[in-house]
This record gives sequence, C-alpha cells and structure tokens, in this order.
Amino acid sequence: MDTLIELLAVDIDILEKIEPSSVKFRSVVSPATNVIRIEFSARQVNTETEVYRIDAFKYWANLTMTPVLMEYIGERYLIYNHRLNCVKAIDEPMNNWVTSSCNERNWADNRLAKWNRVITVDDPYTERANTSWKETFTHNYIYCFRLMITVDRETRKCPPFVFKLNNTVSWNTTDTAYIAR
Repeated sequence: MDTLIELLAVDIDILEKIEPSSVKFRSVVSPATNVIRIEFSARQVNTETEVYRIDAFKYWANLTMTPVLMEYIGERYLIYNHRLNCVKAIDEPMNNWVTSSCNERNWADNRLAKWNRVITVDDPYTERANTSWKETFTHNYIYCFRLMITVDRETRKCPPFVFKLNNTVSWNTTDTAYIAR
C-alpha cells in the first residue's frame, strides 16, 4: 500500500509533457522496502513552440510601380515560439522532435525572408493567370490575382494577396472549382 501512495505522489503533470516516442528506459531499483525507483530519460514537449513546413505562394509584388512576380527560395521549415513571438529557420526534422529553440523576444530569422524575382513586367495582366490554393484541415488559402472568383453566387475580382475561406464554403475561379465536403 505504501508503494501505491508514493507512486501517486509523483508529479504526473511532468509525465504528460514528455514525447512518448523519445522515452528511453534506464533502470528499475528497489532502494528500500515498498519503494521502486524507475529511471528513464525522455524529451519534454515545449508547449510554447510549434514546427511548421513552409509552402509559400508565388505572388505579384510592387503593383503600384513595376510589377514583379516573386517566388520564395528560403528555408522550408521553421519553429515559432508564440510566447516570445520568435521565428527561426530549421533543417527538415528527421525525428518526432526538434532540439532547436527560439528564445529571443520578437525575433525573426532572415533566412526566412529570401525571395527571388521571377519576372518583371509593365502590366501583370498580360501574363498568364492561374489560381493557386492550398487546403488545410479548416481553411483554403487562395491566390487568384487577375482572375474572378465566385463565392455563394457572388462574383468579384480576386484580391492581390492570399486570402482564406473556410473549407465548408464552395468557390470557383476561371480555372479552379472547389466543392465543399
């Protein structure tokens, strides 16, 4: 009965913050009657930091001067510490964990700001236009500048920036139709 009481006295909250796939058993010993000591090592989950894969859109910039089609060429993964508003580029994770950290308040890694000019033109409307969109669990992110979009039977010009629609909403452009599921 004493063993059960000691086991219940363990700080269970700390066990909830470990990554199960990282647990490594070390030893089990009984240093005294009714006492069992289990040793293991594990990686603790940082609840303040998330890992993201970057999947950027090509977009038209400098629309009030000489328009330029821009393409992202920076790093493909990042970590974001939402408590500190800190963002840092990382290599592609090879495990279920990342050992990098981002601990400087309001810091942004300049490796994430690398864009390349694809083409410079006088009038972007002379270039071929197409819809780019990415679907997530809850939203569609859409870039259809220079095209028309219809949402709920209302048609309007696509804005010159990426926007999101709930993925329960059907929409269509000249070259793409999305039917909500």
